[in-house]
Amino acid sequence: PSGVIFYHSPLADTPDTVNPYEVVTLVTSITDTLHTDSLEVRYQVDGGAFNTVSMTATGQPDQYHGFIPAQGVGAEVSYYLYGEDDEGPGTLPQTAPGSTFSFLVGFSAIFFDDMEGGENGWTHYEVAEQDDWMLGSPGPNFYDPSSAYSGSNIWGNDLAPDGWNGDYKPNVHNYIQSQAIDCTGYSGVRLRYMRWLTVEDAVYDQATIYVNGTQVWQNGAGADHIDTSWTVHDIDISALADDNPSVVVEFHLESDGGVEFGGWNFDDFKLLGTTSATPQDTIAVTLDANPSSGALPFSTQFTASLTNLLDGETRRAAGRIDIVTGGGATYDNWRAGWTDLNGGAEFV
Repeated sequence: PSGVIFYHSPLADTPDTVNPYEVVTLVTSITDTLHTDSLEVRYQVDGGAFNTVSMTATGQPDQYHGFIPAQGVGAEVSYYLYGEDDEGPGTLPQTAPGSTFSFLVGFSAIFFDDMEGGENGWTHYEVAEQDDWMLGSPGPNFYDPSSAYSGSNIWGNDLAPDGWNGDYKPNVHNYIQSQAIDCTGYSGVRLRYMRWLTVEDAVYDQATIYVNGTQVWQNGAGADHIDTSWTVHDIDISALADDNPSVVVEFHLESDGGVEFGGWNFDDFKLLGTTSATPQDTIAVTLDANPSSGALPFSTQFTASLTNLLDGETRRAAGRIDIVTGGGATYDNWRAGWTDLNGGAEFV
């Protein structure tokens, strides 16, 4: 119904709780009547009401941007793009607001695997009948994706190479297991990955996720689970993973003797968490002037170290030395220029 066409790379999870999040898009209209004053980023925080941010031209051809305000640690931001031409409104994703892009704020990546670097510690097992876990590009199958979410490779049940049909088999139980992931020092740990799962009603077939042997998710009963696009699946696993030096994730599939579908497909697997550090408007510094006194003329130095910063966060810092006479009167002072520092950095 609309000729509005967006090209956009979705925002990734970020540790930044200070700066706004820039959303950049190329946008055109096949009718050449794009209403540029209609371009918006529509966003919500933690499932709340949608807010609107206008998009403006960047100065590059057909490129526009808008800024989602900075959010606090743990916020989940969902957003989509909106615009109009003479034919009507258009969005990206096209089914928005039913589907959106999303990212987490204040979280650092503990572990990430986009499946492009080989097996990377994943192992898979047959419990009954068949182990059909495969790493590679998905093949032709009605219930499975036609391509990876990113890059070329995914992990999945029966990726339909030559001699395979793409569907899991009856009466199977198999699973794939991650390497042990060190989450020491992290809290609020979440499992977040891209999912394309098609499986029968859980009364008959079960797709489950386990963390260190504890089930954290299963497909629902009462209807078949049929993903028709890549979907972000986010699971809070903090009770099992926080400050844990060995976290193992497993994807299981069990089927009965009846209907079969495409099974598991997953890509861009990650564990995210926050450190104990929290951002503060005022950053404490420790000073160690050496020597701290002497008869003029003398020279001294101080070292300042920033604390309480999130991973990847940068703050500006400056320092000053006050020179005081032996009688306690102010003699003079000297100030250091502003310096950009990240967590643990020092300047002298």
